Amino acid sequence: MVTQPPSEPPPGEDPWAGARDAARADVQAVFAPRERACPTCGHVQTGPGRRCPACGNELVLRRGRPRATRVLLVALLVLAPLGAVAAVVVPPLRESSREEARATAARQARLEAAERTRLRAEMRPRSAQGPRRRAGEPPLAHRARLVTAGEAVITADARRRAQAGEVDGPIRGTTCSPYPDSFARRALEADPRAERGRYECIAYERRIDLPELQGRARTGVYGTPYWIVLDYGSARMTFCKIVPRPGEGGKPLASVAVPPACRDPLRRD
Repeated sequence: MVTQPPSEPPPGEDPWAGARDAARADVQAVFAPRERACPTCGHVQTGPGRRCPACGNELVLRRGRPRATRVLLVALLVLAPLGAVAAVVVPPLRESSREEARATAARQARLEAAERTRLRAEMRPRSAQGPRRRAGEPPLAHRARLVTAGEAVITADARRRAQAGEVDGPIRGTTCSPYPDSFARRALEADPRAERGRYECIAYERRIDLPELQGRARTGVYGTPYWIVLDYGSARMTFCKIVPRPGEGGKPLASVAVPPACRDPLRRD
């Protein structure tokens, strides 16, 4: 095969003129007038400009932003079903919560009432007859015998409770002292004319040796507390097991007052 060389342009002719003419034609085609129909009146125009020469409106139709009312309507349409669901679901939930709160309060009230009943039974006053004063016996000597008799009565009561599992044991004995430990109460204890007195007693499980205080030996006891009121004239003894209040920060389920029969016999309130 024989290949012919490309033909050369005639002498004196510009080889790039054709390319420039073609590019110029393309540009003119891009910027040539176009027909545009007015979106408002339909008038067709070929000239430039943004507005229609027939009606004066813009040739390009712009979309406006949604109005606030339209947005609000959409929001209402979306929220309305949710509101309906809430109206159906929320009241039963609230009622269920109230029912649960009432049931919890009722359970708590029953527990507290049962605890108060138990405490009243546990602290119920008990009485016993002590030894009467002998002929010619000094009042303070008789009083000491009454205290010893009271200690024996409380020891027996505490041992019965320990056997029933109501208090810790074993109960080894009881010790009583004037209560409260005040100057006035100590003076009353030394007065042979006194008619009655209250004592704090501990039905103890064990004794603990304490450090000496001002050269005096001391002994501590661990056990169950009681109060006993002694009538020196009739030798009548009335005692109650005491339920101490919890220490700092503690809160009991319920509490009851000490029965009047075991309170300070000298108070009139």
